[in-house]
Order: sequence, then C-alpha cells, then structure tokens
Amino acid sequence: MAALSSVRVAQKAGPASAFDRIRGLQRLRPVRLTKPAQFEAVLANGRRSGSKCFLARAIPNAGAGPRLGLIVGKKAAPRSVDRNRVKRLVRIVHRELASELDALDVVVQLRGSPRSRDNPALFKELQELLRGLLDSGKK
Repeated sequence: MAALSSVRVAQKAGPASAFDRIRGLQRLRPVRLTKPAQFEAVLANGRRSGSKCFLARAIPNAGAGPRLGLIVGKKAAPRSVDRNRVKRLVRIVHRELASELDALDVVVQLRGSPRSRDNPALFKELQELLRGLLDSGKK
C-alpha cells in the first residue's frame, strides 16, 4: 500500500503538472486578438480575402507577431459542435502558417455553415484563404 501511494505522489510531482500546462498556455496568450478595439481596427482597415465559408481580414501590427481573432456566430453555425470545430481548424492553420504571417493581425469570420464540409476540405480552404491574404499584401 505504501508503494502505491509513493507512485501517486511521484506522478503528481512530475514535470507535466496541471500548473505547468497552464503556465505554458499563458505564454501563448498574446497570439490572440482579445479587445474590441483590436477587432475594429482589423475590420475597418484590413485587406480582405474571401472563400465559400470564410472571410478573412488582415493588417500589419507593431511587431507583436502573428495574432488571430475569430468571429464564429450562431447565425452561420447554429450548432456549437460546428462552431468549435471551425475555431479549432482556424487555430491549427494559423499556427502552421505563423512563420509566414510574420506580424499580421488576422480576423477570420465564418460566413456559411461548415456542416456539409469535411475537415480536410475546410482545412485546405483556410490555408488558401490565409495564403491569399499574404499574396494580396505583397502586391
């Protein structure tokens, strides 16, 4: 019995404790747009790129690295499962293209329901959308 409790203590004190995971997530916090003023600046002045399901806008920021804002409303996707799926996919694509996005504030808005589309199709659409923002900025 004593051996079992010492194993539990060793597991709790391991390097991947809940506190370490939370502290690691806090370092990722600045990669998001959180304030209404940040969203308004991108929506008002950003260059646009659109696709079937998404609309993206971007503006350069003051060297804060690539930051992402999401607008995923109930009107476009009534089911929370679909809204969460879209948000997850957008974050994955943004993370993959972060080195290419340099210092851009990007806002991605869901236009239409993603319910009939599978993940690989949405993933490809998002990649093309964000790369389109990069191409339009170079012109």
